[in-house]
Amino acid sequence: MKRILYLEDDAINAYVIQKQVGDLADVVVFTDPDEALEKLRAPHPIFDMLLVDIHLGEGVMDGITFCKKVRQIPSYQKVHSVAVTAFAMPGDMEYLLSRGFDAYVSKPIVRAQFLKVLAKVVHDS
Repeated sequence: MKRILYLEDDAINAYVIQKQVGDLADVVVFTDPDEALEKLRAPHPIFDMLLVDIHLGEGVMDGITFCKKVRQIPSYQKVHSVAVTAFAMPGDMEYLLSRGFDAYVSKPIVRAQFLKVLAKVVHDS
């Protein structure tokens, strides 16, 4: 079973994603980006994919910076990362993809769209 790291500061959003994924993958939620990075620095990769909220609260590292730092970890340079965000204006998807994300899902999550993105990313892994 695939393991997904989900970086999300909102407990309700984390719950929604866990329910949407169901038994397709094991979702491990982190609310603190520094804690998540520490887990990713383990000697062997333990996650197959990253779901990353972009806005993690004031005074906290944002999801774009998190993704950039993950790409510096040798065992996670090619792991698929999906931006999960409320940013849904024209150009937001292109901007996030240009910042290192492989896919984009806007909130509120539409289950069919989310599962389609998840299936594509899982299939490409």
